[in-house]
Amino acid sequence: MNLLQVVKALRQEEWRRPWIAGDAIKKMLEAEGQPMVEELGRAPLPTEYGDWTYITFGDYTNGYHHEMLVFGNEAEGSTVV
Repeated sequence: MNLLQVVKALRQEEWRRPWIAGDAIKKMLEAEGQPMVEELGRAPLPTEYGDWTYITFGDYTNGYHHEMLVFGNEAEGSTVV
């Protein structure tokens, strides 16, 4: 069974016992040196209140995605919120 098949099987098990499947996937990713979360994309989001950045992440441990809004630009020395 290859890695992809193992992850798919664990995710199917997650529907019944998420506390077991999630931990197993995390351990497997750690053992292989793979990231648990990866940035999927980002986009500028200018508003009348200032410039924001919209960032999305994919979570390999459970298949969910996460979103983040960032105000400011750390690279330019401004305060990031």
